[in-house]
Amino acid sequence: MVVVILKLRPHHLGLIYDVVAWSGGGKSVARIKRGVIDLCRTLCYGGYPEETVYVVASMLAVFFFKDGARVEIVNGLDSICLSGCVQKQEALLKKELTPRKRKTLKSDLDDCRNEQIKGDLVLAVIFNVETGKIYSARQILETARIIFKKYRKSDWIYLYFEYSDRLKKGRVVTRKKPRD
Repeated sequence: MVVVILKLRPHHLGLIYDVVAWSGGGKSVARIKRGVIDLCRTLCYGGYPEETVYVVASMLAVFFFKDGARVEIVNGLDSICLSGCVQKQEALLKKELTPRKRKTLKSDLDDCRNEQIKGDLVLAVIFNVETGKIYSARQILETARIIFKKYRKSDWIYLYFEYSDRLKKGRVVTRKKPRD
C-alpha cells in the first residue's frame, strides 16, 4: 500500500471539518462526496482560483477515500496556499481598490505568508495537533466528527470564533486524541 502524506497548515483542517459538518457527521460515503462537491462550489463562488479549488478537491479526495492517508501538520505555506491563492491576492493588490478593501486584502496576504496565524493556532488547539507531527487521516476525521458532535457548527469559521473567545477567557480544555 502506498502511503500518501498530505501537508496541511492547521487552519486548512477547517475544510475537513466543513465536509464533516455539511455531510451530517461524515458517516455516509455518499454524503461525504456531496459535502466535498458543495465545499468546492462554495470556494468557486467565493472567488478562489480554479487551481486552488482543484488542489482542495484532490486533497479532500485523498483524505476521505485513500486508505492509509496521513496528514503532516506544517507551519507556513502548504500546497493549498501555493495553488494560486497568494498569487491571486497579489494581483488584486495591483488593481484599484478602496483603501478598506486594500487593507483587508493586504492583511489576508500577510496571514498567508506568516508561518503561524491565529487561525492556525486556534485550529491546532481545536484538533489537538502539533506542527511537525504526522497523523492518520482516520484520526483527524474522528476528531472532526467529535468536534462536530459537540459543537454542531455549520462552518469551521463559526467554530473558530467560538473557540478563540474561549481561548481568550482561558476556558479551553484539550481532549485526548482518538486512538488510531
